[in-house]
Order: sequence, then C-alpha cells, then structure tokens
Amino acid sequence: MSLSDILLMVLYIVLMLVLTIYSAHAYLMLYLYRKNRARRAKPICIFTEWPRVTVQLPIFNEQYVVTRLLEAACALDYPRDRLEIQFLLDNSDFIPALKGVLVCWAGKCNPNASSKAPLMPIAYP
Repeated sequence: MSLSDILLMVLYIVLMLVLTIYSAHAYLMLYLYRKNRARRAKPICIFTEWPRVTVQLPIFNEQYVVTRLLEAACALDYPRDRLEIQFLLDNSDFIPALKGVLVCWAGKCNPNASSKAPLMPIAYP
C-alpha cells in the first residue's frame, strides 16, 4: 500500500468515528427525552395576580403594516385590565389622521390603550 492509500484509510476511519460519536449522541438525546418527557418543570413561583405589562409599539412610516401590528397587539392573550398598549408615533404627514384611528381601534380591544406622540420629530438612524 502506498502512502496516499494509508492517508485515505486514516481519513476514512476518522470520519467514521466522528459520525459514530455524532449518531451515539443523537440516540442518547432521544433516550433522555423519552425517559424524562413525563416530568415537567415546576414553576418557580405562581402569581396570585398577573403583573401589569406595557407593550410599546413604535410606529415610524409604518402605514403599510400598521393594520397587522394592531391585529397582533389586540390578539395578545393577557388579562385586559393588566395590559397597556402604547403607540409611539412620530410627526410624519400621515400620523395626525392615523392617530385617532389607532386609539379608536386599540380602544376596542384594550381600554388602556393610549397614544404618545413626541412634540418634535424623532431622528431615527
């Protein structure tokens, strides 16, 4: 056997060992998953009352996706009395007309919705 044949054989054996170790690890992970899937992690603490959460939605030239943003914000699965949705608006041309629509629509799904528009335009990088 030549030197190149020996090197190819060593390379082949090393690659087969790596694949064997990888496969053994995958089977180990599968075994551990099936062994422990019935055991669930217990929560660290149980809330007696849900915490108040504020979701801030920055809107800067988002006239094309603002409808989907509103639908996603209204679809949050959280107690409505503990959730506040804020729309952070810039002073673009379309915002004065859109501001009332945002608050009206958000008021349908969340009574705590509000709109916070800065007095000066925000310089976004």
